[in-house]
Amino acid sequence: MADPQFAQRFRQACNEQGIKTTQKALAAYFGVSEITARNWWHGEKLPGMNNARKAAEKLDVNVEWLLSGRGPRYASLPDTTNVRGDNVRPVQAPFQSAPIVSWANAGNWAEVVDSYEPGDAEHWYPIPPNVKCSASSFWTEVQGRSMINTTGGRSYPPGSYILVDPELRDAVVGNLVLARLDDTHEVTFKRLNVENGRYYLEPLNTQYSIIEIDTPAQIIGTVLIAIVAA
Repeated sequence: MADPQFAQRFRQACNEQGIKTTQKALAAYFGVSEITARNWWHGEKLPGMNNARKAAEKLDVNVEWLLSGRGPRYASLPDTTNVRGDNVRPVQAPFQSAPIVSWANAGNWAEVVDSYEPGDAEHWYPIPPNVKCSASSFWTEVQGRSMINTTGGRSYPPGSYILVDPELRDAVVGNLVLARLDDTHEVTFKRLNVENGRYYLEPLNTQYSIIEIDTPAQIIGTVLIAIVAA
């Protein structure tokens, strides 16, 4: 999606850092292809989550400002000496953003979110202004290949990021959800289906099996949006 305002911010930040702005120089500086560098320079395509964080760090700006123009322009890193655990991956202090929670710890999110403070997270990512979600929402990186659509529809390959809202646990049929399997405590990302009062988690990849769950309480939250890995 074209975003000329992003291009303006990106060019301004590059110029302030004294970066050579040829396509080749930009690609080398940011560690991306020349096509990607061109897309960023002209605002033809925004960087994905990982590249946005790396670019913001190199440009010494707030990742949310770079992507959306919101929040403080310059990076203000939180004190990470007292970060609890390793369930979050360092970026800037949050501003209308959600923490990035590891796949393994997403299953326990409902148990810790009430005591979770903004300073506890090293990595945050912006929530698009048109997305309505609760303060409990979080990002997590998709693991596994079960949501790669083998029928030609939209896919969610490994490395994609999904925004999960735990306040929306009463998911409706067809919603994409994050769930926890009681027997293995494994976290899984699937499409929800209900038939004759039974709940099923369906993969988009037909090479994977459908999983029946005993109760909707196993649903961690509903997936609102995704940043799909290239």
